[in-house]
Amino acid sequence: MKKIYKYLTLGLIAGHVLGFSACNTLDEPSTTESPKTYTMTVTASKGDDPTTRALGFGSDGKLNATWTAGDAVQVYHVFNPGTPSEMESTTPDGTLYAQSSGATTTLTGTFTSSYTPAAGDVLRLRFNDKPNYTNQEGTLDYIAANCDYATAEITVDAVDAVTGNVTAAGIAEFANQQAIVKFSLKHPDGTTPVAATSLTVKVGSTTYNVTPTTAASDIYIAIKKASNKTVSLKATDGADHYRYEKSGISFAVGQYYAIGVKMTSLNLSTLSSDFTALDGDVLTGTLDGDTQPYKISIADGATVTLSGVTINGTNSNSCMWAGITCLGDATIVLDEGTTNTVRGFYYAYPGIQPAAGKTLTIEGTGTLNASNNGSAAGIGSVDPVSCGDIHIKSGNITATGSGLNSGIGSGHYSSCGTITISGGNVTAYGGTSSAAIGCANGGSCGAILIEGGTVSATATHSSNSTCIGGNGIDSYCPSVTFTRGITRMTLTNANEISICDFISASDHIMADTHDIVNKRSNAVNWLFNYDSTFTGLFPNTSFSTGTWTIAP
Repeated sequence: MKKIYKYLTLGLIAGHVLGFSACNTLDEPSTTESPKTYTMTVTASKGDDPTTRALGFGSDGKLNATWTAGDAVQVYHVFNPGTPSEMESTTPDGTLYAQSSGATTTLTGTFTSSYTPAAGDVLRLRFNDKPNYTNQEGTLDYIAANCDYATAEITVDAVDAVTGNVTAAGIAEFANQQAIVKFSLKHPDGTTPVAATSLTVKVGSTTYNVTPTTAASDIYIAIKKASNKTVSLKATDGADHYRYEKSGISFAVGQYYAIGVKMTSLNLSTLSSDFTALDGDVLTGTLDGDTQPYKISIADGATVTLSGVTINGTNSNSCMWAGITCLGDATIVLDEGTTNTVRGFYYAYPGIQPAAGKTLTIEGTGTLNASNNGSAAGIGSVDPVSCGDIHIKSGNITATGSGLNSGIGSGHYSSCGTITISGGNVTAYGGTSSAAIGCANGGSCGAILIEGGTVSATATHSSNSTCIGGNGIDSYCPSVTFTRGITRMTLTNANEISICDFISASDHIMADTHDIVNKRSNAVNWLFNYDSTFTGLFPNTSFSTGTWTIAP
């Protein structure tokens, strides 16, 4: 308005010379109009913490941070500061930009919202207030560009209603809102670096995924504030896998941590003691039971991947355990394109032993061969310890029982829970007086449901052996159910009389929801050849030389 007045005055003077009356002279306005845009200039410092974009190490060896010209800072107005009802504007009221690079800079910009600043207002300045912590590259450059979140708080000192200039009291000291951690990964020897091609860091329930552009042993990660949390690391170095876990860890905002980590190798050939696999572990390598008489367990609730694993148990009474012992609910994932072989240790223990009252789930696209070291189930219980439910969802699985034990199910004079096969390619071989899938001699199992996949069950001994169910003499299986979800079943019995030669211990044989047999019978050969309900559901059933093929 001052410039407009100046030009008008000059024009009036010229008009007077030309004969205009003096009464046409304008008076200077008595009030000013507030501008629509306010401009703010703030001096900003990194303070004593690593706080802004350009992160690096100074000559003192400490992690330093400086501004880069052009850095953008969002401005938010704080309402009712310092009170229980404190809140800030939901969208930025303006943006300030760093005018130079260095430890201290001048931030200049404008307010673009309807907010009208006033002396005494508290403003919160946010640098990169939407950091991406989830997926990182493990370098300081990446953190500087994507993860470095810093804030400062200032108080408006004065507002010039004419010029629109807003000034603040003091210097805006920015404080980092996350910790920056350098993990230096080492092999179990504590000296050889682990050159990680990928790293997953879990702090409490928060997961950080790091994929370095090149393999690295020093990994930098921006991590949110954490107090007394369990920290776990999962690293991949080529085909090898490593992990680390420690409880009671805290990370404070604005702090830099350099942590050396001695990783645990998940290559079984490197083990020198008993080993428990934790959730997310990927096991590789060979465990030679003769030179490595160590027990391999899976922690309760863990999902563990087998990726080219061989466990060769040794037949020694000092190693009375299975090839893999589940300590609770467990999921075994068979890695794509890998073959995994698990053999029990002492002769009476299975290849894989599910925990009593829990569930073992097997899935994935790889291959598993599970067997014993003399006389036990392939996957199942051991005399006199029972096991829980067994659920095979996918994979290429061969389970071999020997002696008086099943391939998949109970061991001699022991019990197992329900057995469900819902997918995959499953091959099972039973021992003497036992089922390929179901009960061992003198044992029991829960209900058996085969609802998917391709299944081959072979009773390898003619003496009281069955393909599926109980042996009809001293074992018990409450029901066997087939559904049309199966791709194909091939059931072979050496006596060529029936696939369920001694199914009499079963109360029910069902197809889908149809109860086909609800009585005790020593031979049910007629079921698969003559029962109209069964053959109606499985019209492609056939019999040849002791082998029944059931297909929808």
